[in-house]
Order: sequence, then C-alpha cells, then structure tokens
Amino acid sequence: MILVLMVVILRGTSFTFGQVDEQLPVCRPTNNITETVDLGQLFGRTVTFPEPQATDNSGTVNLQNITHAPGDIFPVGLTEVCYTFADQSGNTADCCFEIHIIEVDNDPPIPTCSRDISTTTACNTDGTVVYWLEATAYDNSGTVNLISQSHISGRSFFRVGMTTVTYTFIDPSNNIASCDFVVTVIEVDPTSPDGECTARMTRAS
Repeated sequence: MILVLMVVILRGTSFTFGQVDEQLPVCRPTNNITETVDLGQLFGRTVTFPEPQATDNSGTVNLQNITHAPGDIFPVGLTEVCYTFADQSGNTADCCFEIHIIEVDNDPPIPTCSRDISTTTACNTDGTVVYWLEATAYDNSGTVNLISQSHISGRSFFRVGMTTVTYTFIDPSNNIASCDFVVTVIEVDPTSPDGECTARMTRAS
C-alpha cells in the first residue's frame, strides 16, 4: 500500500509528507526439486537450479540474502532454499523452495553359491542325496532374503547325471539376483577294476 501525503503549512510551520511504500516485493520462485543418489551415498549430491527472481512496484529490488546457491552439495533428505529480496523502502520478501535428495538402491544382492559338486553312487541306485554349504548373499542395504531354492541340502535326491541347483535372493528394493552350481552324480561299481558299471540290473516288477 502507498500512502500519498502532501506538504501542509500551518501558521508558519511546514510539514513535508511523501509517498510511503509498504508493498512487498513479489517473488517468482523456483519449483521444488527432487534428485536421487545411490544408497549409502550419505554426503548427497551437487544440485544446480534456476535462481528465484523478484519484482517490486518501485521498479528496484535487490537480492539481500541466500541460504544456498546453484552448485552447492545437498545432503540426503529435505533442504529448504530461501532467497530474500528487498526494495528501497526496506520491504523484504522470501522466495523459498525445497530440494529433496532421495537414496535409491539399484544394486542387486551379491550371492555366493557352493562350487560344483561331483559325487558317486553305487550302480543301479539311480542317484543319491547330496550335502553342501547353503548359499549366502550380501546386499548394500544390509538386508537380503532368500526367496527360492531349487534343491535342499541333505534332503534333495539327485539322479545320476548333472543337475543345476539355483538360489535366488531379493533385497528391500526388490532387486533380485541368483547363483547356481552343478551337482554331478556318477554311478560307480566298487567291484569293477575301473569302477565302471558294466550293465544296469533288471529290477523285479
């Protein structure tokens, strides 16, 4: 609001009145900004942005203070950025917006499976139960879960030949990774000089 006053002369005493500017500068703020960083990158990231602007009815407005500048490093989380503008009459206005830095996990778990396993079984037994160390996994989030495994150590029966064992893990961000190894079961005849099974026995029905 502008108060328009006049020069008044009363009985030899003059009083000078002028215009008083009480109108605040008007902001043209910057929109809120969201950026992402990899999980664990706690120091945040550098962010650039168009700086807020302001106008004033007087025609003159100055930037008085800023809390952050384009190119500053912003930590993970929410940060308010404010620019303060002032006109020649001392009226001020704050132009503020928010910068949100979010951690995003795009890295899948790192699983570790047993090495390939080779074992033997007697001739005409079809296969055997096999034991191994359970697979494990590491994830940068610190949390990883086993969601499936094709066979169970000490419980699954493996037929003669080669079988692939697969473990699948997932982290809290739904990144999935698998590992596998091969179990080979070989028939062996301990009574044969070379250990080979010469012929399969015919089983009674």
